[in-house]
Amino acid sequence: MEQIMIDLNLIRIFCKVSELGSFTQAARYFKAPKSRISRAITSLEDELGVQLLLRTTRQIQLTKAGEALFEKTKVLIFQLQSELDDIQSEEDNMSGVIRITAAEDFGHNIVAPLILKFNELYPNIIFECLFTNRFVDLVADKIDVAFRIGQASDSSYKQKRLGQVSLVLMASPNYLKTYGRPKSFHELKDHRLITFKNEQGVDVFADMMESKAKGSALTASLYTNSFLQILSYTKSDMGIGILPDFFCIKERINKELEQVLTPIDKTPSPINLVFPPSKNLPKRVREFMDFVFENTRNSFCVK
Repeated sequence: MEQIMIDLNLIRIFCKVSELGSFTQAARYFKAPKSRISRAITSLEDELGVQLLLRTTRQIQLTKAGEALFEKTKVLIFQLQSELDDIQSEEDNMSGVIRITAAEDFGHNIVAPLILKFNELYPNIIFECLFTNRFVDLVADKIDVAFRIGQASDSSYKQKRLGQVSLVLMASPNYLKTYGRPKSFHELKDHRLITFKNEQGVDVFADMMESKAKGSALTASLYTNSFLQILSYTKSDMGIGILPDFFCIKERINKELEQVLTPIDKTPSPINLVFPPSKNLPKRVREFMDFVFENTRNSFCVK
């Protein structure tokens, strides 16, 4: 038997007409012309091949087929409408869940304060945050918004430029006063370096540093997988730390840290917001992204 595909709106209209017992009242409920309601019932009867309503000038009456359809569908239609109303209410009231991912340090240092401010405006929003340095599958993990540094690898997702980041060498005034300021990358071999190793034990910036030092082997005195730790150790006069430039804006303004030499990367890396390609992003996600852009204008340099 061939499956019949019925427009649910026709069922909704039929149930409301049956419930109210009037085309006029149903038209008032749907805010539509009475003629459109009548055509919808006729279309449904044509689709099913049965008469559902007996029409007179004063009233309507359900046929046996109409009574059976009404009894079997009215609860389902009511539940469906209730669910749709809940979804619309959630949108209007700015509630629901936003799932976010970012690299661990970026998440704690940049994203977390943004979430706190956004939640003050919209306390009914629930955030689920995945701050990790491992690769996150945005589809499998049902991520709404990802903060990504570097070129996005998933071309099926949209991305919007938030800013850019350079890797800089920073040192405290006390350290530079004690050990001197290097005038070239080659001279860094005589200094204490604090750098980043990932969870696999890879010195992430070794190649960049060697290239800048023109082949000179540069060995760090301290390795960590946390930029927050690098920042802390550098402020404590323990050495020259490699940091993303946005991590130490406040310390530079307060003259707690000074930049040494030029950035170690050849070109800055983009910072992007990555999100699903849907044309109908939930209002809460759109509002959060707009909020992020508005509140990070002075945090990153976009060129």
